[in-house]
Amino acid sequence: MTTRFMIDLETMGTTPGCTIVAIGAVRFSIDGFINDRFYHVVSRDSCLDAGLFECAQTAQWWTNQSAQAQSVLTDYRNSQQSEPLRAVLIALNTFIRAAGGRVEIYGNGSDFDNAILATAARAVDLDLAWSFWENRCYRTIKARSPGVNIYRQGTHHNALDDAISQAEHLGRIERATAFDSDKLAHGLLFLNWMADRYRERTCRRFLGLRLPTMTRAEALNHARATFDAIPLDEPFGSPDMDWDEEGAATLVDLDLEHWDQ
Repeated sequence: MTTRFMIDLETMGTTPGCTIVAIGAVRFSIDGFINDRFYHVVSRDSCLDAGLFECAQTAQWWTNQSAQAQSVLTDYRNSQQSEPLRAVLIALNTFIRAAGGRVEIYGNGSDFDNAILATAARAVDLDLAWSFWENRCYRTIKARSPGVNIYRQGTHHNALDDAISQAEHLGRIERATAFDSDKLAHGLLFLNWMADRYRERTCRRFLGLRLPTMTRAEALNHARATFDAIPLDEPFGSPDMDWDEEGAATLVDLDLEHWDQ
């Protein structure tokens, strides 16, 4: 079984090698349900001692964020209110390993969260609890599903709140994608039922035999034309239509009534 994690970082830069302000992570199911949470603020001194850097542009960006979001910077700069980078990464490893088995680690951007974490781990001579091929890019999935909205939980740019929001959003995307796939598969099956009915109803009898007058390709073309004429406002069309084999036969029979006129 594969266990999914969403990780979100607050940082003082946008490229690998920058300091990490806080790490938020959640373990979540495929439908976006949050099963477990992780949140730690990292000390600034430990990051700088490890050779990580701060970016002036990111520091300026922070000044434009909400007071709630900026509050984490106070803890980041106070070693009494934060934890050493290596200790936080060890705690993150423990959190991930507790799941056991294979994992998928989602971060917001192929070159951001996961890459920054990997660089930070190397800086303190530590291996992360997952392999590089278990990294996943939430930002890419989000970009491919612009019609599925994200609903922010808590404070935007709080690492844990963002991880929760992103995991729940990914769950909604998964459900939407599964629905579209089911709809497509069901639609193809329905077309084949219609094609079978067209061939059956247009057979001619000769010497006691039923001989088809329509090829499979022709029957599918008729099925598609009839199917395309139905407004698909509901999941599979009109709410009073049964989208099963009997419903397919009903549609074909209705169409064939016009052939006889």
